[in-house]
Amino acid sequence: MNKEQYLSKLKKMLPTDESNEIINDFEEHFATGMAEGKTEQEIIESLGDPVDIAKEYGYDESKDGKMSVGSRIVGLIGLLFFDILIGVSIILTLFSIWLALWTVVLGLVVSGIAAILGMFFIALPWYILLFGGISVLALAVLMGIGMIYLTIYSFKGLVWFANLHIKMVTGE
Repeated sequence: MNKEQYLSKLKKMLPTDESNEIINDFEEHFATGMAEGKTEQEIIESLGDPVDIAKEYGYDESKDGKMSVGSRIVGLIGLLFFDILIGVSIILTLFSIWLALWTVVLGLVVSGIAAILGMFFIALPWYILLFGGISVLALAVLMGIGMIYLTIYSFKGLVWFANLHIKMVTGE
């Protein structure tokens, strides 16, 4: 842990009305220690654990990041209404768009292959069908690559949304 991490951790746990004064005092401790030739690590060891220091100023470790049961119930009811009224429709709409875009990629692949094979059966000049088919397949590959990224980020978004629900249930 360095000076910035130490002070940041300490500031998160301090009461907001006093935190600036306390952090300024600890920055002075660091400045004085550095002037004496001490390293940041030595200064941190001499100051002690930020949790212990924050406890001296009224920090309650048992309430850290936890919501009360009443807050969780109200939050869950709000989250349930959001999910029913808005969340489900948004997710279904995005899934439909995602499925339609993958269908377009598949359609482009089939069209490109059909154009290339069509040069043997259609009375157009072979080079038009060949280069047209290759162009359509190239477009399908590019769009497929984009869809792979879209799929990855869509699932990351769903995982984030699920983690939000889990945090609400656990009270974090």
